[in-house]
Amino acid sequence: MCDPLNNDLPTEDLMENLSKFAKRFREFLGDEQFRHFINKLNNPITPINGLYWWQEQAYERFSKEEQEFAGLSMEQIRENLLVCEEHLVPLSTGIVRVYCDNQGSFPPPKTPEAPNANLFEVRPAKSTNTTHTRVYFCQSCRDALDDQGITWGD
Repeated sequence: MCDPLNNDLPTEDLMENLSKFAKRFREFLGDEQFRHFINKLNNPITPINGLYWWQEQAYERFSKEEQEFAGLSMEQIRENLLVCEEHLVPLSTGIVRVYCDNQGSFPPPKTPEAPNANLFEVRPAKSTNTTHTRVYFCQSCRDALDDQGITWGD
């Protein structure tokens, strides 16, 4: 297993879980820039076309070198890079509870060490009457929060 605090590369068994595109893109960008790219991609506040200018430039440089991956749509890029930037494992999907921000105080749904825990979602009051929503999450992030004694949910 990798040590994310030391930015070690993950072992081969973890790398096998990543798509061919993600593996090559990570090798091309380097560990730090790849993690930053993924972090911004996983952020719910993304540009209209789905990539920031610097991300588009990084993909263009990569696709010139790796012709096999040229011309991917934004959806295909997202699909292939749906990984946790901290643990470098594919994200899972699940249903979590939605809370309104006026319902009291909450433990963090994620932390810097567990950026994709997504234990629940908090939305502004009156923004929705939805009680549950589908999220992407990293089980390793959730385990890290659980190890810290942070749990929440149904």
